[in-house]
Amino acid sequence: MLRLFLSCLLIVLSLPGKVGAEQQTVKASWLLKSAPTATTDAEIDKGSINVPLLTNAGCRKNYKIEKLFWSLDATNEERIAKSFSGQGSISDLEVTIVKLFAGRAKLPTLTIYDKNGKAYRLTFTNFVDFYRWPAKKYKINGMFSADSIPLPKFWSKVKLICDSPDYPKVGNRKPKNAIVGNTLAERGKKLHLRILNRHPKIDQFYERPILYAELTNDPLVVINVPIEDWDSISEKERNLLCKYVASLVNQVRSNPFSYTRIPQNAPIAPRLKENISKMTNKSWGILTGQISEDGRDIYSDKLVKIGKQ
Repeated sequence: MLRLFLSCLLIVLSLPGKVGAEQQTVKASWLLKSAPTATTDAEIDKGSINVPLLTNAGCRKNYKIEKLFWSLDATNEERIAKSFSGQGSISDLEVTIVKLFAGRAKLPTLTIYDKNGKAYRLTFTNFVDFYRWPAKKYKINGMFSADSIPLPKFWSKVKLICDSPDYPKVGNRKPKNAIVGNTLAERGKKLHLRILNRHPKIDQFYERPILYAELTNDPLVVINVPIEDWDSISEKERNLLCKYVASLVNQVRSNPFSYTRIPQNAPIAPRLKENISKMTNKSWGILTGQISEDGRDIYSDKLVKIGKQ
């Protein structure tokens, strides 16, 4: 009996274990150049390598790294030697990440690790058009100038971390947004909510005004309306929506960072403040667009009304 038990145990221990998920990799390319001479070409070294890629659940199905391209135009032998030895040098890194879903979510973060374990964290806030961001297959194109990221052949791994885009669906808005009053602006707000309620999946984000073109000299406070609804309402109803959004300008102007995706501590925040200071009571608009495939977002396709017209 003992012999039979030991034989069975040996068979079990000899069976192949469950193979884990295949290691993901991402292709990273590089081009190292110096100034050409009469006898040598400008190109010194180019190549590519598959680097281990680590992702969390929020990224695995929803984003794809399309390009990692490191380049350096070297002008002296010392910088070239540093690059070949794995040391960082002033270089450019081009990153393209494709968004595979329709809708909004927080931006992904990319971290590159060298073979010594040093991490280089890259964020994409300055490279995204947030009005196009909800579109499926939107491409984030980032260009980073760095003085420390080494050649990709000296990378040990790349990590892409994202929040899940599966944010909660919107419930009934009416109790939460009950409006008392009958001014033209209040009637416009009622109409805006009534339009949004025709599309129960649209995110609550669109109940609030947002800043549009806030990094230009002519920022606007806008509300979003699905194009099909804008086309179907009367001119009187359109005027009510105009009265509503016009009433929001002072509210947004007094607290602009509550109505933009630009953080208050971002390097471009002072520029935003300067632009907001130029706004007038006519700095408003109505933005229309198609509804995204998942029904949660309104694309920012066209400004159909502008206060300054």
